[in-house]
Amino acid sequence: MTETEAIRLFKCLSDKSRLQILKSLAQEDMYVERLGGGLGGGPPPVSFHLKKLADAGAVSSYKSQYYRMYALNRAVFETRILDILGEESDEAQIQAQRDAEYRRKVLDAFLEYGKLKSIPAQRKKERILLEGNIPSPIKPPSGCKFHTRCYMACDKCKRVPPELKEVKPGHFVACHFADQQKIDENGNYLFDIKTITNQR
Repeated sequence: MTETEAIRLFKCLSDKSRLQILKSLAQEDMYVERLGGGLGGGPPPVSFHLKKLADAGAVSSYKSQYYRMYALNRAVFETRILDILGEESDEAQIQAQRDAEYRRKVLDAFLEYGKLKSIPAQRKKERILLEGNIPSPIKPPSGCKFHTRCYMACDKCKRVPPELKEVKPGHFVACHFADQQKIDENGNYLFDIKTITNQR
């Protein structure tokens, strides 16, 4: 079963009425009117669902006297999910091209004329430890309401409430340091703060 066929089948099985039809056909082959009677619906909706199931390869039909009989394609449902996942993706070639492009970018970043120009290294990330007292909602502090726990707080923060600024479209910040760079090109904080360093 190809990836496209599997997607079509799984989409088809997401309807409760179709599952009931398949359960009935698992017992024996049936015609539309009998399926409709068992499901409590008329022939038109049953025919609609049977068409979807047939398109997905879940059922097949054949002529028997005056009736069009429908049968469950058991071989389709004997396919294991793991077998489907093991099939080559329809976009395998596109994924291979993406992987090759990513590999080329990585090599270009660290190699120059076939020689290593820099050693790839994981960047250390620092996690900020919040200290101080949690501001009281009943009696909030003067100035910035968060200055009692902020690692960047200065005297101005204790006296002057910061204005709400839009630093990015739809992203508002109330901080005196909103426009100031906080991290250098190596990922280090530009403020004297107490941190826990985690190698990630």
